[in-house]
Amino acid sequence: MKLNREDIDSQLSAALIQESAEDLYERAPCGYLSTLPNGLIVKINSTLLGWLGWERQEVLYEKKLQDFFAIGGRIFYETHHAPLLKMQGFVNELTYDLQLRQGGVLPVLLNSIQLKDTEGAPLLNRITVFNITDRRKYERELLQAKKKAEEAAKVKAAFLSTVSHEFRTPMNAIIGIADLLHKTPLSQKQAHFVEVLKFSSENLLNLINDILDFSKIESGRMVLEERHFNLPLLLHSILSGFQYKADEKGLQLGISLDPQLPRFVYGDSVKLGQVLTNLLGNAIKFTERGWVRLQVQVLEQTAAMARLQVQVSDSGIGIPKEQHERIFEEFTQASPEINVKYGGTGLGLPICQRLLQLFGSKLSLRSQPGEGAAFFFTLELPIGLAEAATRLQAEQGADPAQASTPSLQQVRLLLAEDNEINVLVVSEYLDEWGVQYDVVADGQQAVALATQKEYDLVLMDLQMPVMDGYQAAAAIRALPGGRYARLPIIAFTASAKFDYKQRIVEAGITELLGKPFRPEELHRLIAHYAVLKPIAQQPPATEPQPSAAAPQDEPADGGAISLRQYKQITRDNQESLIKLILLTITHFEDYKKGFAEAILTRDTDKIAALAHKIKMTLQMLEADQLAEHIRSSRALLATAAERELHRANRRIQEALDCAIVELKMHLHKK
Repeated sequence: MKLNREDIDSQLSAALIQESAEDLYERAPCGYLSTLPNGLIVKINSTLLGWLGWERQEVLYEKKLQDFFAIGGRIFYETHHAPLLKMQGFVNELTYDLQLRQGGVLPVLLNSIQLKDTEGAPLLNRITVFNITDRRKYERELLQAKKKAEEAAKVKAAFLSTVSHEFRTPMNAIIGIADLLHKTPLSQKQAHFVEVLKFSSENLLNLINDILDFSKIESGRMVLEERHFNLPLLLHSILSGFQYKADEKGLQLGISLDPQLPRFVYGDSVKLGQVLTNLLGNAIKFTERGWVRLQVQVLEQTAAMARLQVQVSDSGIGIPKEQHERIFEEFTQASPEINVKYGGTGLGLPICQRLLQLFGSKLSLRSQPGEGAAFFFTLELPIGLAEAATRLQAEQGADPAQASTPSLQQVRLLLAEDNEINVLVVSEYLDEWGVQYDVVADGQQAVALATQKEYDLVLMDLQMPVMDGYQAAAAIRALPGGRYARLPIIAFTASAKFDYKQRIVEAGITELLGKPFRPEELHRLIAHYAVLKPIAQQPPATEPQPSAAAPQDEPADGGAISLRQYKQITRDNQESLIKLILLTITHFEDYKKGFAEAILTRDTDKIAALAHKIKMTLQMLEADQLAEHIRSSRALLATAAERELHRANRRIQEALDCAIVELKMHLHKK
């Protein structure tokens, strides 16, 4: 018999009438109960009774809700749950373990609401109980999976570190020997072979670096390391590094910089350089004839900030529109034919995109097949403070073409390196520069020799037999005598480990130099740090000490700091003053990282602790502007937008950098 709609509606109505509200309450998939304000149970549904294993008459007006909790749950209920329920009238999503009659526990989640009488007094608590056994199981599985993933990440990081060291150490020798060989008299054919060797080894090193950089980014350990730098100098230096490749292919390599482009800015020059190097390398690789151009345009500029558009364009093969998104995926290229013809890992552009995300930017593309490609992005960079600009100008020279190379002929250096090939490479450069040096093969010998002779600088590998670089640096720092506290220690490292920075700080290492190193970078570091020469003990001065306010010892007007109180504290003892300045520089470097983390994560407790720790130092240095930046950033934490927080952080980082620059200027005077 076929039923019409009226018959169906009639039957449904009858069934719904029979299914009363009480039936729904009793057979609900979750537990329901009502209690008096003291927790005494006055109503409970069958679902919850079934879970507990108790009969209704054994529970109603006989037991309190908290009777089914373990001791910890009862304490939490009495001290937190019940008072909060009374105060706000509801409590949601609190988890407990219910004690079952047959033994064992049932994990549950409770939602509570309190009903009040007409006079506002608590009358009844209504509680919904959810069985979260499956949820607990999934959480445990998720926790185990997370633990396994973290362990796998550690194994991966350790593997990368080991592989990196194994690759970089021989690469250091190959590139170094090729560079030295290139400087010797060679036939035209031999010179060509050396050029091929240098070019291929550089490509192999770039391939290794791509894989390691991507691993760092994936692990979330890649962060910006910001400082003042000369932007036009950086751009010209990067471009000049590709001139040989461009000339080899007959390409025109050009640069166009906005006349309004600021000279000194604040940011991570290394990572910006990495992005531009990758983009220029790709442009030259995929362009057979024509041109490659780097352009930087100022979109907006204030007294403190510049918004720039950076573009690398070429007249190369171009990229089909349907492949524009694909090329930013890891290990992916526009087509299999591209991979066969040009090679590569497919990691370059994804790394650029991830690095630009750290800057708050994004890499975009305009391209059509046969019409070349233009990769571009925008950057917001703070303009460098005048003090920092003056300092950098003095160190780097107003015109890089006219800058003179500082002489190293009077430098006394201790080299600690156990790899004979690396010793050969480094020694060749040191001989060329006229550096006076001694060589030892382990950290223990380095410490012993450092106590016997006076050196301007120590250059050592981190991985050595008997005593490694960390231990040797710490041992040198622990030697009695002020000169060991300020002796510059530069450490070689071929490691890709991401957690070594804390060990570097603890060991007292001044600077790191990665393997393979470029000779100009080693020269720059030696020239920079060798000026801080150990000071021999001087006899006590017989003439009157200069007053604390002596103008020749004070920074110029508008300086970020004053050493007036430092001189009073040390009674103008030069060794004590230098030690205090060096200690302050070290602490300020630590504060830079600490403030950045605290501000960007809105960690009010951490920034309060940092502000308290640095307060006395700022008062002694009379660094009022820096103190004001810290105070204003604390006020912003609760309500400010992300953009404002980033600006506050940049102001603090810039002010700390300025203070560090002035402190180092005082060291140079000494």
